[in-house]
Amino acid sequence: MKKILLAADESMLTTNLLESAIRLTKELDAVLTGVFIKDLSVVDYYTILGGNPVYYEHTYEIIKEELSEAEKQAVSLIDHFVKVCKQEEVKFKVHFDKGIPIEELVEESHFADLMILGYKSYFSYQTSDQDLVRKVLSRSECPVMLMPDDTESLRELVFAYDGTDSSMKAIVAACHLFNKAKSKLKCNIVHVRKNKDDETEVDNRFVEWMNLKFEDVEVHYLNGDPKDELIYFMHQMPQGLLVMGAYGHSGLTRFFSGSTTDKVLRSSIIQTLLWH
Repeated sequence: MKKILLAADESMLTTNLLESAIRLTKELDAVLTGVFIKDLSVVDYYTILGGNPVYYEHTYEIIKEELSEAEKQAVSLIDHFVKVCKQEEVKFKVHFDKGIPIEELVEESHFADLMILGYKSYFSYQTSDQDLVRKVLSRSECPVMLMPDDTESLRELVFAYDGTDSSMKAIVAACHLFNKAKSKLKCNIVHVRKNKDDETEVDNRFVEWMNLKFEDVEVHYLNGDPKDELIYFMHQMPQGLLVMGAYGHSGLTRFFSGSTTDKVLRSSIIQTLLWH
């Protein structure tokens, strides 16, 4: 069974991020772990609230009278998460971490199959620090999925392929994640040729391999600037997930440069899975 992390904050109340994460959790037959990162003194003696309602409610009753207004707001987010997960009958856990958000998420990523961030979370480009998402992406030990405010049911995977290790790692990670849903998803392999004289093709061995993973595979050749062509292609595919390499530990990938990743993320409307 797979473990999905959801970086939860106040944006969860104003977007359909939680609902989208729950839908994906059901499709993948996974466990959804809400990660709430606050500086709360009460977390010294409890860090994990699980799907056991008796334990959760008992713990909440003990601490709620001791909380400040800010702390009560944080706990109300957990209450909302737990309530919705129970209503949707999805397997869930709550991790209540104490510390710097980026550091806590990176630590959590060591023990997960996927991390979900919302575009309007405190890790997104809506914040004043535009390096936050880059830092999470470059250091995460699991793939990271960026979800728009309104995310439709997933029907197609779009693999941005350039032959680099980074793009292949993202593709392999996605194949692992969606192995149980592969018969329901169309696989699109996208290769961008940067100029009219470029006649490079996707390696036949790669296409052959992908045909073993998915029942419906199609190769698309685009011409132009990758950061523009990929965004235009994805705009035609509201139920698609873009899978691409991102920022690596040792720098940017050769083809999908920082400007490509940045522009895709700045669009805030493309559901994207990134891996370095």
